[in-house]
Amino acid sequence: MAKQKQKFNSVDSLLAGTERLFLLLLVGVLPIIVFFLLGWWGSLAITTEENVKYFALGGLVLGLLIDIFFLRRWVRKAYSLPVGWFVVFYLFYSVCMFGFFMGMPLLNLFMGLIGGYYVGLCLRYANKEKTEVEQAARRTALFAAGVMALVCLASWMVAYFEPTIAANVQGMLKLEHALSRERILTYSAFGGLGLVVVEYFITRWMVKFARFM
Repeated sequence: MAKQKQKFNSVDSLLAGTERLFLLLLVGVLPIIVFFLLGWWGSLAITTEENVKYFALGGLVLGLLIDIFFLRRWVRKAYSLPVGWFVVFYLFYSVCMFGFFMGMPLLNLFMGLIGGYYVGLCLRYANKEKTEVEQAARRTALFAAGVMALVCLASWMVAYFEPTIAANVQGMLKLEHALSRERILTYSAFGGLGLVVVEYFITRWMVKFARFM
């Protein structure tokens, strides 16, 4: 019996450590990215191209300093943040992921998992019952699917206005013959619809999993 209790305590400690690390990364990365980008893009109009990297580095250091002084406090409040903050975080990271992977929406699926996990943790912290969890899971999933739809639409528009899209796809997939522009756009549209559906279900599942795990 003592061994079983010790095992449960070890699992609980591991889960608590995983959740804390998740929140530290989720919250802590935000000021680093924001001030790095502000230093980079904000300095373009006021300095030479050679000096931009110094402003970007300065922004990075500023973000780290902000984390040192405020991150612990922010993580303690992360379980009870207003919904608006969740929306801001989700949209910001979705845009960053879209830009980082050069308009490929596939990896934005991870945003549904991340957002769903966070919402599930908040529901567990508030000790919400099954009915409320189901409602929150559905709303979160609809929001995530809506964002994915916007991401896929943006990706499709990039492909539509890219004159060399056929050659790019041929080179990327190492195809012997290039696909027609119309076929690429059609495949992209149906693929985007599929991603929206998948995003909905994985987000909904993750909310409930994080709440009741």
